[in-house]
Amino acid sequence: MLDVESIIYEKFGFLSRSRLEEILGRFDEVTMAVVGDGSLDVYWEADMTRSQLSRETPHFPLPIVKERLSLGAGANVVANLAALGLKRVGFLTVIGQDWRGQELKRLLAQQGIDGSFVLEVEGRVTPAYCKPIRHGYGDIWYEDPRLDFESTASLDSATEKMVAEGLRGIAETYQGLIVADQLKNGIITDDIRGELSRLGREHAIAVDSRERIHLFRNVIIKPNHVEVLQAVGSDLKPEEADKDDLISAGIKLSQISSGPVLITAGELGALWVEGEHRVLEVATKPAAPPIDPVGAGDSFIAAFMASRLAGARTEEAMFIANLAARVVVKKLKITGTASQGELLEEYLQVSREFAS
Repeated sequence: MLDVESIIYEKFGFLSRSRLEEILGRFDEVTMAVVGDGSLDVYWEADMTRSQLSRETPHFPLPIVKERLSLGAGANVVANLAALGLKRVGFLTVIGQDWRGQELKRLLAQQGIDGSFVLEVEGRVTPAYCKPIRHGYGDIWYEDPRLDFESTASLDSATEKMVAEGLRGIAETYQGLIVADQLKNGIITDDIRGELSRLGREHAIAVDSRERIHLFRNVIIKPNHVEVLQAVGSDLKPEEADKDDLISAGIKLSQISSGPVLITAGELGALWVEGEHRVLEVATKPAAPPIDPVGAGDSFIAAFMASRLAGARTEEAMFIANLAARVVVKKLKITGTASQGELLEEYLQVSREFAS
């Protein structure tokens, strides 16, 4: 029998509105940086009622009537931190000498984000996810398959050395770091991961990694319910796993990583697992459809770390992070962010739902 202390926070008794406002009020004292893979998100909206059959090919073209650009992947975590009103927000990443890189830098500057640690390297491809969206009559719309830009080669040794130097510099400049490890040939290499593990003994670092979450040490790692099962080699299908299964996987992963595991579990809320001795469960209320889950994990980890550095207890930070995710999933066709005002509005909405 595992000696697990399980504390369930389902109501609002442990986080009053005044306490929430107190935590949010300290955000302007917090500095935070993101290290990892950033991308440019491109939305091309096509009005298909304008489309006419091409004379050259048997296709109906997509008449683009609106183009939207936003920060994506790790850059969206940065955007979420900026939207929360932190004192200073920075970003360490590698981009290419292409139009996408220039647009990414422009968006960073537009949002007041410190881009001095962004490395522009010849031969690299600035990641981008381009999403054509077709609109028909009325409110009918759907999204075509994405067009992705990514580097097909791993970092060369000279660029990796620059990333390592930047990492040490940004860790000394900012109070906390969030790591976004998303791409196969991204900037979080084995050596950079080792440097993060060393820094994690003295710095507040949280990591979000799709495929390699089990390789990080001495940091907070944030898998979702799918990633935590994969990380420990579980045969369970994600849709079959219950809360106890996720806790068990979290305990194993915490032992492997020598640090706490923060699991985002959809309708189950969030779970904090520290080895075999502490489990925190913070419930949530699922947002009513229609919803778009893109970017919810980014807003969650940004709000969690900002709250922790603003003096929130772990369970309070988890609750605030759940609020941020709820705000963002309601924003359709965009990788959105959550502001302090939106968090307060969502708090009132969730309090009504829990009371009903």
